[in-house]
Amino acid sequence: MEPLCDVVFRAVLSFVLFHFPSRISLLTNFPTRAVFGYSGKTTIVFQSKGSDGLSGFVNALADDECQYGYVRVIVGDAESRRKKFVLCSWCGPNVGILKKAGMSVHKASVKDVCRDFSIEVHGDDRAAFDEKDVTAQVVKAMGANYMGQSAFEG
Repeated sequence: MEPLCDVVFRAVLSFVLFHFPSRISLLTNFPTRAVFGYSGKTTIVFQSKGSDGLSGFVNALADDECQYGYVRVIVGDAESRRKKFVLCSWCGPNVGILKKAGMSVHKASVKDVCRDFSIEVHGDDRAAFDEKDVTAQVVKAMGANYMGQSAFEG
């Protein structure tokens, strides 16, 4: 039998993520991030969303919590813009050892639900979620990079 925390987590997160990516567009008024955290010791719940991307995710982090984020970043150049998703996990500096251990187990369940992401970033320091660094990691994970190249002139 599946643990209750996994069942509740999958039900809530599946619903949110089913609707979340389908509503994301290049328009700025749509959500670009979702933050999830714990209610009690084992139940993962939706905490917030916003259209402020990675910086909004960082602002939503608490030093005494373990949290997860699903964040959209846009990469590309003037000719081609692509939406990519980043799975973030945060373990604040004031989190106890038992919460950290629980997070390591629950992170696998988060990955089962959040399957559509380009990279995963874990941090215990907010600097791990620097927008330039994360975007560079996404571009690198995409493989071939043709951004900024002009047509052949020969």
